[in-house]
Amino acid sequence: MVRRSLGSARGASKRGCLLWIVVLAAVLYYGIPIGGHVFRYLQLLDEMKSTVQFASTIEDVEIRRRVLNKIEALGLPPAARKLTIRRTARPREIRVSTTYDVMLDLPFSTYTYTFRPEARAKL
Repeated sequence: MVRRSLGSARGASKRGCLLWIVVLAAVLYYGIPIGGHVFRYLQLLDEMKSTVQFASTIEDVEIRRRVLNKIEALGLPPAARKLTIRRTARPREIRVSTTYDVMLDLPFSTYTYTFRPEARAKL
């Protein structure tokens, strides 16, 4: 009869599982606040892109109004309200952009992220 020794392998899977649970908890703890800001950035970018697609038929005032309404709805910082709308003749295109910072207070440090959404479309 062959006897296997399980003494050295005992508990190794529990430590490995515990390690992955700690890593997952850290990713969720840091990822959820950052993910919320990224999600709002992507929503603003989507609104900007969909608005500039119709730029040949609507005026800059209407583009500004639509994007500012989205900024307000998302609760972005006041700096995001400083929109830049440029129409160029060569090449014929429109560009809408803004810049804003978001501060994250995380344990052990504070981070500042700068978001620069920009949308372009040919006219």
